[in-house]
Amino acid sequence: MDLEEERGVLQAQITNISSTIDSHLLHFAATQRHIDDLDNRGRRNNLRIRGLPETQGEDLTLVLTELLNLILGVPSYNPIIFDRAHRSLRPRGLSPEALRIS
Repeated sequence: MDLEEERGVLQAQITNISSTIDSHLLHFAATQRHIDDLDNRGRRNNLRIRGLPETQGEDLTLVLTELLNLILGVPSYNPIIFDRAHRSLRPRGLSPEALRIS
């Protein structure tokens, strides 16, 4: 194989690799948009409860299970599964902040 043929082969490989990279970049951008969309949709399943008094050493999951079962009209021992339950941050001494449930 002479230099011109080798140069042609290398140029074809470079073109092929370049188009593969472009394809991967497009796929990566689409995947990133999809992840962002899923992340944003996941936030839609959160509940915010305001005005629930805070007690020392409370088991927030237990308190929320009892409260939500009462609201739903089901037995208080009915388990409810939460991914997370926490109080929003606030300065001490102020009224109880919102609870977030997901």
